[in-house]
Amino acid sequence: MIDHEHVSSPHFVVSLLIERQDKPGRLLMGVRAPMQNLRHPGVLSTITQRLPLALADLLVDHSQAEVPLGVQRSGMVLPSYVAEAVMARKLSVGHYIEQGEFRGWVSLVSDVTDLVEDPLGTQIAELTRMVTLRVLLTSGADLVPTCNPSFVRLDWVETGKLSKALSQRDALILIPDADPFMVCIHGLCVRSAAAVLCRS
Repeated sequence: MIDHEHVSSPHFVVSLLIERQDKPGRLLMGVRAPMQNLRHPGVLSTITQRLPLALADLLVDHSQAEVPLGVQRSGMVLPSYVAEAVMARKLSVGHYIEQGEFRGWVSLVSDVTDLVEDPLGTQIAELTRMVTLRVLLTSGADLVPTCNPSFVRLDWVETGKLSKALSQRDALILIPDADPFMVCIHGLCVRSAAAVLCRS
């Protein structure tokens, strides 16, 4: 991977590695909806969002210690604010966060920069800096919808199968009932997630 300190103007993406305390060994992943994800339609991924590049260094400069999520004033801490904002938009759980029903802990676990190839085969690669925030939900995991405008499906997959699915490029290892002609597993978010889980 490319050292982000020696490249200029990459895209900045935050990836949420979301797990649940009540069911250890489960990771939230979604199949991206074509209408909302023109570059990566049908890709099985972690929960991601592009953000302004100026936020990257501010986010990484924070301590890697766990900080609370979904509690009063948690939005005053940047990692919590970013995680809550991404989940509110991408998982449609903003009202649950506001009501205190969606809680947990968040920590920064990865910061990598790499060229991300286009799964549609255009040969146009994007230089991307991806920061992964690990989120452990202590309450509210069952409030995550099974689909929404961002994802045609959302699943709690087995973390122990992620590396195998990635190495074999086979999303059906994680979601066996998916259409093999409509879903693929690919991308920096999944590679980063697998690397984090292997270190755990």
